[in-house]
Amino acid sequence: MRRAWIAAWAMGAALACAAVDAPAPADGPDLTGWVVDAQTGKPPLVQAVVDVTWVLRDGPRTRRVMKEVTSVVGGRFYIIDWKQYVDTRGWKLVPGQDPVVRIYAPGYRRVVIKRWDEGERHMLQPLDPSPRAMAAELAAWKRDIDADLAATPAAERQAALREHEKLLLLHDQACRSLPEARPAPCYAADSPAGRYIAAAREERSKYLVVEQPSGARQTYRIEAAPDTASRRARTGSPQQSP
Repeated sequence: MRRAWIAAWAMGAALACAAVDAPAPADGPDLTGWVVDAQTGKPPLVQAVVDVTWVLRDGPRTRRVMKEVTSVVGGRFYIIDWKQYVDTRGWKLVPGQDPVVRIYAPGYRRVVIKRWDEGERHMLQPLDPSPRAMAAELAAWKRDIDADLAATPAAERQAALREHEKLLLLHDQACRSLPEARPAPCYAADSPAGRYIAAAREERSKYLVVEQPSGARQTYRIEAAPDTASRRARTGSPQQSP
């Protein structure tokens, strides 16, 4: 029963956060890696959300640039040359400091990588398939998100929520699958994150969201297929009695 519960949760979470990522540009990405199930040695059956954070410095001031992507078929993920799309005039990367990479996937412990090796395969450790283990893992995800938001100036907080949209939606879907109604690791509906999640869920229920390498998004309205009765009424096709 527990295995069926975790499988349903993982599949729902992957679908909830899914967005179409644009293909990598011809000149190649900045970072490339793979996620692998530590037990099977194969890519996980669910998408992972990958957060990468760079630290920039201008004298005593520091600034963080974050990019969030989902893994693609085969467990691969890539980060394009973000410096094309971020105004870094006056800012420099901290010498010798690798970006911090965090990987989140339904049914696995999160991974935090502070020393980056290009093209490395990152092992995801499966969680114990119990609601308690899931809740504890979601609490860790929430601490990461809240720490990032707290480090962001108030005027830029909404942009930071958008940068974390994939992870917020993944976290929310996982919370909805827990037996308890909105347990502690979940965001309250009236919190800034809770309101952002609600708006993002509403958008994705109506539109297909396509994300460009620059972070710009295109949306395409999802048109519901007409039901059989409506098609028959328009075409004059006969209807069979039950």
